[in-house]
Amino acid sequence: MFFKFLNKKRLVAASVIDILSDGISAVYNFYDPFEKKRSLGKYLILYLVNYAAEKQLPYLYLGYWVKGCRKMNYKIKFHPLEILVDGKWLRIN
Repeated sequence: MFFKFLNKKRLVAASVIDILSDGISAVYNFYDPFEKKRSLGKYLILYLVNYAAEKQLPYLYLGYWVKGCRKMNYKIKFHPLEILVDGKWLRIN
């Protein structure tokens, strides 16, 4: 599934997702780099949280995270946050 967000008929952000039996997997989110002050990456995640709730799906999977990677730091700002370690989900915040 693909969501797109327009500003004055111009594409500014999009999200590619998979709908799973227990949640939504955010495969890839991207946005116009000239619009970075609008926090569109965070907006996309909040939109997907709401979409999952509408579909009565309990989880939103944000994909892999690399500790210390500046471009992925936004993921650790969402709570609760769990990571999969050795086949077990661990809450990290």
